[in-house]
Amino acid sequence: MISNLLNGFVEGDVDLYGINPIDPEDFPKVPKFVGVVLQDPEKQLVMPTPADEVSFTLENLGFTVTRESIMNSLKNVGLESRAYSPTEYLSGGEKKRLCIAASIVHKPKLLIFDEPTANLDPWGVSEVINYIKRLKEEGSSVIVIEHKARHFLPLTDKLMVLINGEQKLNLTKDLISSKYEEVVNTLNNLGVDASKPNLTRRNELYTKPVVITANDLWFRYPSSKEYVLKGVSLTLRKGEVGVVVGRNGSGKSTLLKVLSGLYKPDKGSIKVPSLNGINGKVRKRNLVFYVPQEPDYMFIHNTVLKELQSCSNKSFNFDEVPWVKEVLNESPYKLSHGQRRWLSYLIAKLHSPEVVMFDEPTAGLDIRLLKQFVNWVKDFVSEGKTVLIATHDVRVVCDIATNAFIMSEGTLSQVSVEEARDYLEKPVEVIS
Repeated sequence: MISNLLNGFVEGDVDLYGINPIDPEDFPKVPKFVGVVLQDPEKQLVMPTPADEVSFTLENLGFTVTRESIMNSLKNVGLESRAYSPTEYLSGGEKKRLCIAASIVHKPKLLIFDEPTANLDPWGVSEVINYIKRLKEEGSSVIVIEHKARHFLPLTDKLMVLINGEQKLNLTKDLISSKYEEVVNTLNNLGVDASKPNLTRRNELYTKPVVITANDLWFRYPSSKEYVLKGVSLTLRKGEVGVVVGRNGSGKSTLLKVLSGLYKPDKGSIKVPSLNGINGKVRKRNLVFYVPQEPDYMFIHNTVLKELQSCSNKSFNFDEVPWVKEVLNESPYKLSHGQRRWLSYLIAKLHSPEVVMFDEPTAGLDIRLLKQFVNWVKDFVSEGKTVLIATHDVRVVCDIATNAFIMSEGTLSQVSVEEARDYLEKPVEVIS
């Protein structure tokens, strides 16, 4: 029994540099040899600042802590300038970078990355790919668990596909190199995202009624002198699917929270025609609903059933999402990452808002769940509703965007869908 970590059983043997991680006596030795980057940064970060987080790893493992080692680790992931910023104010992508920095600061022999590209902007993805290249050159072993396999195929020495716990594919580097296109097609057929997405949508001219208008928005957090939003203006119309792309920390999440009424802007105005232009009351009638990056922030009850019942008096159509029937009495926090995300979509829909704002809604989703999300959005806007999505996922841009914006250092520019696609693709193409 794996009593030291999980309530489960295992058959077979594990040998990790002469250590048996299943043995409770050997388990405490594992962290010195292995660095792990979890899929969800919120479940990994515990300290108040990035510098403290990196230092915490070294201290726990008995290594000497120096400012040089801390700053070098943060510099590797582009967080040197945020070393003493509150961790809670980092963007989702910046938190993921911090997890990487804290996991590799002690230079472990084995690095395990669980969905390392989730929540990262294209430049962050490129940095991760480059860093994995460097780790290989330095003699470290790396295991990457990833839905977007296309980013890592050129680096792969061994490729394994698992479906429902069963090994469906096990390939070597030589086979991948010699039959690359065939391997890509096989992966796609198995539901693994292995090829570059094609643009299926273009900017569409909308003349339908305006549902929300933002004019000259400025916003900064109380503990900062720097503005996160700088004169942002934006208009959304009925039936649109707008996407906001931009680097980690550029202000995308903050913009969505301000538009949703969670934060009050320091300057500027937000007008919702259904509220006759009254500012600061956007949420009072659930006209605008915000779905955060971390689905766990949505849950307030101890069972899935209570979560759904608290949203609406309407009966829920379980045929839409059959798996929900099986987990009605489960805690939302016990669901898989994909199920928790999907539950957050259902909660948003049951509130019947006119506008839903999604913050990185596809992070960590496999291709099957991604397609389900795309269909969810299409069905939602077909009812005359509106969606705004902050994302780094080029697949979202290609499949459902009708309008696009680029966020850069607190400013917002409207661009074509093609420009948004190219913006997300080019940094990664240069590397891979």
